[in-house]
Amino acid sequence: MSRVLVVEDDVVLAQTLAEVLTRAGHEAAYFTSGIEALRALKQSAWDVVVTDLVLRESDGFAVLEAARRHAPPLQVIMATGHGSKDVAVRALKEGAAYYLEKPIDLEELLAKVAKAAAGRDRDLETQELRRQVDRAYGLGGMVGRSPKMLAVFDTLWQVAPSQATVLIRGESGTGKELV
Repeated sequence: MSRVLVVEDDVVLAQTLAEVLTRAGHEAAYFTSGIEALRALKQSAWDVVVTDLVLRESDGFAVLEAARRHAPPLQVIMATGHGSKDVAVRALKEGAAYYLEKPIDLEELLAKVAKAAAGRDRDLETQELRRQVDRAYGLGGMVGRSPKMLAVFDTLWQVAPSQATVLIRGESGTGKELV
């Protein structure tokens, strides 16, 4: 299934959530500190993060920001017992996939983790499809399927990662500035 990181400063709740997720077939780990969770996000790949809003040494929004910065397809579920409509809206605007209020309904948690993991899989698939389409049919706004355009794309893919100086020639209006 998916790798789920639980960030909750209540040790008993963190252990319970990780155990429920593990029994449901996920690989789950928990941290009771926001700082530890931020370290774990940098050191390992996760599919879903379930984080409390209020944490020692940090908060759920810092975890959310780090997750979005270090692993963009990562999905974050924000949970809190201090919730309000404003907090939920802010969490969703800042990139949280879902919002849970405490006490956490375990069935709802499992459903949202499954949806978040599916959303991450879709995001990864979309990124890969875009790469494949760019590689096959276009590059940076340039499109074409003729043999000559495909040869141009192949050359660009070879030259783009290098620091080589390249001379681009052609008639006016042929798209040299795109290259």
